[in-house]
Amino acid sequence: MKKLTTILVLFCFIAATLPINLLAATSCGVDLNHDGFVDTQNEIVTCTNYPVHNGPEAGDLCPFQMINCKLDPPIQPIKECLDPDYSYVTMTARCEKEPVCPAETSWDAVAKECINDSTGTSSPPDCGSGQFNSATGVCTTPYTFSQKCAVGTYNPTTGMCESIYSCPLGNGTCFDTGGAVPQCSPHLCVDMQDAQNEVILPPPDDSYLRDDGDVDEYGTCLGELYIFTGKSAGCRPPGYQVGLLNDCCDSDATITDSKTGNKYSTYVSAAKTVYQLSKVAYYSYQIGTGAMTASASATGVVTVASSTGATVTTFAAGSEMAEGVMAAGYAQGGEAAVSAGLQGYTSVLINPTTIAVAVAVAVAIRVLYGNGCKKKEIEAAIFSESGYCHYLGKRCAKKIKWIGCVQKQKRFCCFNSKMARIVAEQGRPQLKAFGPSGGWGSPKHPHCRGFTAEEFQQLDFAKIDLTEYFGDIMDGMNQNIEDVEQRIQHGIQNHYEQTRP
Repeated sequence: MKKLTTILVLFCFIAATLPINLLAATSCGVDLNHDGFVDTQNEIVTCTNYPVHNGPEAGDLCPFQMINCKLDPPIQPIKECLDPDYSYVTMTARCEKEPVCPAETSWDAVAKECINDSTGTSSPPDCGSGQFNSATGVCTTPYTFSQKCAVGTYNPTTGMCESIYSCPLGNGTCFDTGGAVPQCSPHLCVDMQDAQNEVILPPPDDSYLRDDGDVDEYGTCLGELYIFTGKSAGCRPPGYQVGLLNDCCDSDATITDSKTGNKYSTYVSAAKTVYQLSKVAYYSYQIGTGAMTASASATGVVTVASSTGATVTTFAAGSEMAEGVMAAGYAQGGEAAVSAGLQGYTSVLINPTTIAVAVAVAVAIRVLYGNGCKKKEIEAAIFSESGYCHYLGKRCAKKIKWIGCVQKQKRFCCFNSKMARIVAEQGRPQLKAFGPSGGWGSPKHPHCRGFTAEEFQQLDFAKIDLTEYFGDIMDGMNQNIEDVEQRIQHGIQNHYEQTRP
């Protein structure tokens, strides 16, 4: 019972921890370790909302590399005329405009009068709300202007705009953060959930050669035949998409070929459990948020979409998944529903006949934390951990404007055995077709093809070190020998017990 409690505590912790993409509306990031990615736990943070200094609005400030704004010297205010027909003239400190002459008159610039075109008599111009100045010949409104400050505060005693702070970084906004001096940051705050802020990246080239070409009547391939062909694969380490504490490239499970031990049974069992847990977590969350409902029927547990009333899926009665989904229906709230659903699932799952539960739970923590890992990623991680893959490097899997790459992906060429990987790594540099570096391509465009028959014949296997593979064979042989010894000893013991008087 103690083991069950421990595992359930782990799942409760998972359900109660929000992934990074469910954080506040805006975030910012900095590549602190200078590796080209903004994907570690302390490189992406939530922005804080503060009032804009000397402004009526508020905004979000990035807490990375905040500095104090500088106090600029006082500046002249902007003077605007209250009458929109007038313009403020600095030289005269007045609001002025050109005079407007009445109908049938024209302005005489020399006499500074309006002259009737027919009679030649003069008349004063129309100045609207202002007064005509005969000395200057313009209309003025001496006291009808306002003092405005684009930034800072107007001081009527000095007639200047004072307390003007600016960000020494250039275009940064100064915020009142509670201290004596406003602050700013060189990093912009971005809504990382807004699709418009995502930089669309081309998908990686995961195409590979398939055994689907034409064959003759005897089944012989008529096209190009490749030996030890690999397949491009990838997995995402901690980052924005999978969660900062999740690692889709980490695997406790390994696989071996027929020469070095057992096959895939443990991995398959663990992977099946992992994806059942993922489904339970998903449907539990939907039920907790009200998007779906769950009810028991004669055939099992049915989940129904709340908006349409349509059946989403059905789980067999008495199954682990059915028990988990029904447990979620009795909980309150999204997180509580997920926790209850996982507890309901594991309470049925864990029994003396269940195998590989520990492995499944360890992998499930990584799958359910954050946005989860894809099936192909778990496969790539297990193949890599088993020594079946050649590492190509990292590529950017998700990029956000103004922040950078927030999720990287490790890329591999994976083979169907460790020996195939060893031969490919040490054989490629021997051939001109691949070049001295092996011609593996790049993380974005892997080149994982195998050898043609002609290329394979040219390989010098005396230069290929298979020590790593032989070591696995010896480990497997030693285990087999131990098994044989135990069977012999057991047989001798049984024979002795049956024949003694």
